[in-house]
Amino acid sequence: MNKIERIRIAPADARNGNIYLQYDIEKNKTAWIWYPRETPPDVPVSHGQQIHCIEKQKCGGLVEFKNTFTLEKDIETVLHISADNRFEASLDGEFFGAGPDRCDLNHWSFGSYKVKLEKGTHTLNVLCWHFRADLEVPSAQFSFNPGFILGCSDPEYAEIFNTGVAEWLVRKYDGLSFQGFLLPNDNFWRGAPITHYSVISADRFFQQNEYKKAEIVLGPFWDNHGGSTFAGPKLFPSDMPEQLRVFNDLKGCSVRAIFRNSCGLEVPVTDEHTSDPAVAAWQEAIDNGTEMIIPADTELAVLVDLNNYYCGFAAATLDGGDSDSLIRMVWAESLYNEKDTKDDRSKVLGKKFCQYSNGNIFNRLDGSEHDFRTFWWCAGRYLLLHFKSGAAPVKVKKIGFIESRYPMEMESCISFSDNNLNRVIPMMFRGLQMCSHETYMDCPYYEQLMYVGDTRLECLATYVTVKDHRLPKRAVDLFNWSRSDWDGMVAERYPCCGPQLSCTFSMIWTYMLKDYHMYRGLEQKDL
Repeated sequence: MNKIERIRIAPADARNGNIYLQYDIEKNKTAWIWYPRETPPDVPVSHGQQIHCIEKQKCGGLVEFKNTFTLEKDIETVLHISADNRFEASLDGEFFGAGPDRCDLNHWSFGSYKVKLEKGTHTLNVLCWHFRADLEVPSAQFSFNPGFILGCSDPEYAEIFNTGVAEWLVRKYDGLSFQGFLLPNDNFWRGAPITHYSVISADRFFQQNEYKKAEIVLGPFWDNHGGSTFAGPKLFPSDMPEQLRVFNDLKGCSVRAIFRNSCGLEVPVTDEHTSDPAVAAWQEAIDNGTEMIIPADTELAVLVDLNNYYCGFAAATLDGGDSDSLIRMVWAESLYNEKDTKDDRSKVLGKKFCQYSNGNIFNRLDGSEHDFRTFWWCAGRYLLLHFKSGAAPVKVKKIGFIESRYPMEMESCISFSDNNLNRVIPMMFRGLQMCSHETYMDCPYYEQLMYVGDTRLECLATYVTVKDHRLPKRAVDLFNWSRSDWDGMVAERYPCCGPQLSCTFSMIWTYMLKDYHMYRGLEQKDL
């Protein structure tokens, strides 16, 4: 029976990153790999028998790495994994890890997984995707160059597992784009470019492109006793847990309105929309988990109230359709009234779904059944499901989202003499959960950035509700690491590829240090 679990690796001195080989992920000729270039790279820099290729890779997007290997005996080892920007890893078809945990280039995160494998043939699959450094990239996402790296703790298994050494194959996915966009000046803080649409075109995305031999894009590395550093991310172990990953099929949610011959955006909800007979039909299908059919030449939008706040990756199983078909899944915290304010978030009548909401589009269906999912999570209470069919009907066999957040649950008992405060405790803790991921964030719907001022309060709430102190510690560390860019001052928000400085927030960080010491104990090694 195979077994795999995430473990913690002790950190080394980050100042020696890319100077000395401090971790197993860097050793035994391990290198960063990616999809091969259309044209051969320039001649790499040579150093003895080691090759350190530093040409920037221009092929981003989504790729899938595969390593099929046969073991002559049962083994136990540790695999260390990272990527630029993101990865999701599975073993023999079973998901086991995602990352890297959000960080900066001087402390680029890698995850470590203890694996027990039985004798026989196994397959490692790793999906990796990369946002280009334009409107695609979220503000909190740093990047050096598209790449994937995996190293094994045992040198004897390097030829089986290590990227740049083992027989890793890779194929690319076409038909995927990440579209960030600027918003009107009065809505500046809604993104830029944090507000995103990801678009997947089925007629290209699900074509089975052939696997090719992966190409080294950075490395291998060696100890440089002269003290100079190699280019690229400086790897650093993350002690964070895996993020929560649970599929939500919308059972327990409420269908609030149906919009016919409309996408549903910027359309005020009327009694006609809420009393449409299709509301009951869609509610029954969601409750029973049965499929719905969008007839040919039909446009329909379904407003779903999740009855709670969620963060998640949109997902759907669709069958049929043609190149004129699409489904748009858009998220909102609330609908807006005629004054463009939210007021009571539970109300929808007379309010509209804003066109500047985060969302995802699955389009150009090809008549076959496919499982769609997105590659950046969104957040909110409401989902607007917009369906448009062409000459062929579309079967909606499954629809929902993969919930994603830091795995924290209430572990304290809190009560007030005022029962009105007791009633809002679940809502307040839910707010903390929704702002807790690989980092804290000021808001999961808008910027998805970690600010010192917001974060101190989130840390204080964490200390008194859960035992786990890893996320507060990571917040303290990240802001500490940001000081290298500001002559010792702390960045107002971090990680962020658009720097911002606030002297006030820099001083607030010192209170975060005191808080951590008072609630969890601060040792010398933590400084």
